[in-house]
Amino acid sequence: MAIAIYIVLCLLVGLMAINRPAGFFGYFLLSIFVTPFVTLITLLMLRSIDRRRLRRERAIAAS
Repeated sequence: MAIAIYIVLCLLVGLMAINRPAGFFGYFLLSIFVTPFVTLITLLMLRSIDRRRLRRERAIAAS
């Protein structure tokens, strides 16, 4: 039962990463080898960095 929960958590992390450069498969494998929680934290940190970069690029393009 615990293994099934672990795999489901890994799948959820992979689904959250579909639009990322490593994609579903990359983050799914990473979450299997590291842990889904560490991979999720990494994914969320990278996503927030990308949002800041996107805002900065939009501001530059608007001026």
